[in-house]
Order: sequence, then C-alpha cells, then structure tokens
Amino acid sequence: MIDVRRLRVLREVALRSSLTAAAAVLEYTPSAVSQQIAALERETGVALLERRGRGIVLTPSARALLKHADVVLAQLERAEAELATHTGQLGGTLRLGAFATGLLDLVPKALTQLAVVAPDIAVHVTEAEPDEALPALISHVFDIAIGFEYDLVAGPQIDGLYRRDLLIDPMIAVGVPAAARPGPVGLDELAMERWLLPPEDTYCGQLVRRACEAAGFKPEPAAICQDFRGLAALANAGLGVALVPTLALTPDARRSATALVPGLARRLFAAVRDGAEEHPVLATTLTAFAHAAATPLPA
Repeated sequence: MIDVRRLRVLREVALRSSLTAAAAVLEYTPSAVSQQIAALERETGVALLERRGRGIVLTPSARALLKHADVVLAQLERAEAELATHTGQLGGTLRLGAFATGLLDLVPKALTQLAVVAPDIAVHVTEAEPDEALPALISHVFDIAIGFEYDLVAGPQIDGLYRRDLLIDPMIAVGVPAAARPGPVGLDELAMERWLLPPEDTYCGQLVRRACEAAGFKPEPAAICQDFRGLAALANAGLGVALVPTLALTPDARRSATALVPGLARRLFAAVRDGAEEHPVLATTLTAFAHAAATPLPA
C-alpha cells in the first residue's frame, strides 16, 4: 500500500528539484526526505530519483506516479472540503499570498467584502510573486494565492492547482509625448523614445522587451526600476516612456496614461489546491475575489 504522506514528499521534491529545498519546506531534515523517498521506492518497487552530478532528476516512473499522486491528493482535498460543509461554519485562519500590485486594490477590496459575509475568517496576507506563491500553495504554506500571467511570457507551470480567472489588466503607456495623444498609440510610434524599463528578469520586463522587438526596435533604457509607480513617476517627470499595468497606478496616473494598440495585458487569477475550491471557506473567498475583480476601478 502506498503511503499518501510519501506521495506528498515526492511531489515536494519534484516541485523544488532538490531534497534540501523540499526538506526546508516540509520541516524535515534532508536525510528524512531521502528516507521517505527510499521507503516509497520500496513500496512501489521502482526507482524514483536519479543522481545527476550534484542534483537529482525524476525517473519516468516517478513522473507517472506523480500524475496519480495529484489525483489522490486532490481527492483528499475534496474529502476535507465536504466534511467542512457539514459544520456549516465559515471561520478559521486563511493564509493568502499575493503579488505587490495586487495588494494595492484587488486584495483589500476582496477582503473587505469577505469580512462582511464571513467575519469569522481571519486572513493572514503575505506578499509573494507567483513564482514563490504558487509552489508555496502546493506546499500548504498558503491556502490561496493571487497570481498573474503576462502576454508573450510563459508563467510558472505547476500541476495540482485549481485556478479562477479574475480580470484582464491592460498595459498602458506613461510619459507618451503630447503629439501622440489623445488616441491609442502603437509601440512602433515610440521607437525613438527613451525607455523606463522593469528589470529584464521580471515578467513585465520580458513582456516590454519582447513587445518592442516585435514592433521592430530594441528599447533604449534611460532607467531600470522594478516599482511600477516609480516608473510612472519618472515617466511623468519627462525622463522617458514606460509600460505599466493599469492596476499598478493611482487614478491620477491612469488618467494621464495612453492606451496601446494593439493591446497588451496581464491576466490576474486566484488559485487554490485542486479539490480545495469546494471547501466553504475557500469557495466564499474565491467568490469575494470574483466580485472585487468585477468592481470598476475608482475614476
């Protein structure tokens, strides 16, 4: 009989690609993780990990087993969710991970609504980008995560998640010269401008550079800044042009920005572990986020 707890360990090792990293999340020692994997290999009669230099890789048997593990663990989540519905109570602590600009509008709006319909749910919020938040969700560090995906850029691909799309957040141009207004502007019209760019290793930074290259030019950086409101402030000071998500800006900054044609955007979503979407606390929270996402931004 396969021990479900060892399936969790295997999934964590697969997610982190490291016994040491998996041990840190599971609060085990690396030796204990190795022992759990060895015991699972004895239970299944197949090798699950191979050493490659200083690292490890999953065997084909391990990848096949993980597909079944996802189904089994999701069914356990559904069992817990069904049992929770029998209590008829909406309470307890909810651990939420959300990216920085999501904390500016969407998350506060959703949690305000949640406090009205379920005042006994205590929410603990941690700022975390999707690359951190989604693996942490699988690892039971978070119960729900708010993430995003940008056009032209592949986001983290993680199995075992249920995702609810929330809204499309258009990219807008800040600092566009007055001669290019009032209508939408094409990126090719901004080829000769100085550019204010997010770092190249960020999702938004990759989007901006790829979109500009698709428009036929390489953006000339006048500044590199990870903070969207910092980029907008520099752009409004006349130092260059920046592309930023609409939700990241203040109402005043949005009013002075310019739409793009063709449009670019990022898509925001809420994620929970597969099967957990049926838990009454999480179902109520997901609904609160859906309602918050449908509420127009302040003018």
